Amino acid sequence: MNPKKQLQVYSDDEIQQIFQAVSTPVPWMKARNRAIISLMSDSGLRQGEVSSLRRLDVSFCPPRLLVHGKGDKDRFVPLGNISSGLLREYFDLCPFPSEDYVFLSESGDPLSRNAIRLFVSRVSKKLPFQVSSHKLRHNFARNYCLDKMESGGQFDAYTLKTLMGHESISTTERYVHCEVELLAVKSSISHLDKIFQVTQ
Repeated sequence: MNPKKQLQVYSDDEIQQIFQAVSTPVPWMKARNRAIISLMSDSGLRQGEVSSLRRLDVSFCPPRLLVHGKGDKDRFVPLGNISSGLLREYFDLCPFPSEDYVFLSESGDPLSRNAIRLFVSRVSKKLPFQVSSHKLRHNFARNYCLDKMESGGQFDAYTLKTLMGHESISTTERYVHCEVELLAVKSSISHLDKIFQVTQ
């Protein structure tokens, strides 16, 4: 039997490095790209969901996004304060008055999924670790689980399934199992440390 593949996610420090690596001499494009990274890592959006996001799908009050997912299935996802700020900055700086798609190219056309993939690939080449939109999405699931466990002691896998837009609960349970393990390690107390702490 092949060993189960572990989900790889970024540390908080690596997330900060990713944002720092998003650079371009064009201010509105830098704001756009940082907003894209934010939505993938903090709202769990796929590349295709980022490219298909429309202005009417963005709500700042209440803070949320209406995402058009796989199989023409729509869902609402949370919009954090940082993501809200980055989106507002991008909207203020973008030179194209679009009332349709959120993310636009240099020519003012809707930004394609392939353009987002290439942009993330360029960011990855600037860093000592691999960056992908899929791993950024993993971070959303991981932090959802950890934050819920640390604040209330439990979380609902079916709620995470809804937020991620998964077809099957088995896909979501991969995240849940991995994060329960990480939290157990984080909260574990070494019995040897307790025994020998007097002599240290």
